[in-house]
Amino acid sequence: MSSNSEERYRREISEAYQATQRVRLAAKLAAGIGAIGFIWTIIAMATANMGVSEGLVFLVGTALATVVPAAGLYAASYRTSLGAARFEQSLDADQGAA
Repeated sequence: MSSNSEERYRREISEAYQATQRVRLAAKLAAGIGAIGFIWTIIAMATANMGVSEGLVFLVGTALATVVPAAGLYAASYRTSLGAARFEQSLDADQGAA
């Protein structure tokens, strides 16, 4: 493999790892937004600004709207990091064979 190709592949691997970190940050932000919604709903229910049944529906909706996408983002980040690791290992194996 040529030096330019290997350098480009290494740069792509590095960018994949950086993208993984950004996706994980987005997942944390989504979970944080869900936590804020959860706390807000509990406070609204405790101060009688929201009925219990309405609050429970809102809690379930908040969980579905934030936790599920956050889990999907984490899964995508792990797939990306595993793919980058496999690609990096194949480059190292090719380099060792050469």
